[in-house]
Amino acid sequence: VRCFAMGLHPLKARPSGQLLKANLSPLEGPLHLGGQYCRPNDMPLATAVQPAEPDLAAHPLGAGEVVMLVATDSDRLLGDEERLAALGYEAVGYMTAEAAREAVEVSPGRFDFVILGQLGSLTKSLELATDLHRSLPSIPIVLATRGSSEIGAETLVAAGIADVVRWPIVVEEIATALSQFSKKGE
Repeated sequence: VRCFAMGLHPLKARPSGQLLKANLSPLEGPLHLGGQYCRPNDMPLATAVQPAEPDLAAHPLGAGEVVMLVATDSDRLLGDEERLAALGYEAVGYMTAEAAREAVEVSPGRFDFVILGQLGSLTKSLELATDLHRSLPSIPIVLATRGSSEIGAETLVAAGIADVVRWPIVVEEIATALSQFSKKGE
């Protein structure tokens, strides 16, 4: 069996106190363990890294809320828009900070949530979060980042960040993050 990391380190991606439990029976197919893929030695790598289809019914679903999604990678942006749509949100993607700022100026009441992906550097993402928070103080902003260990809580609060999730977006995490701010039950 060969294991290789994908994204965040598996132990860093878990809440404190949560232990990894593994079934030690022979591995017959690809196995995804919190950011790490394992595969039998004879399985092609491309087969092992195919992401499992998330069980959307197991996650909180949106009710058509409009999500501003900002990221510079067009392929990832399109994929994340599709994931959010499958969760019941209307995702509107922007590839630049300028386009996102302009959209807020033109239609400030349009968005229910903001998700900021990687905009080059973490500093650029936080600068955009600060600007959007000034324009949309009551709208939750979720920062999707490859690593948040270097960001202090004070910095996140000052930028108006309401939650932090992994980037690339993981369906389970973003569904939980957005559901905590949802107004469906009100």
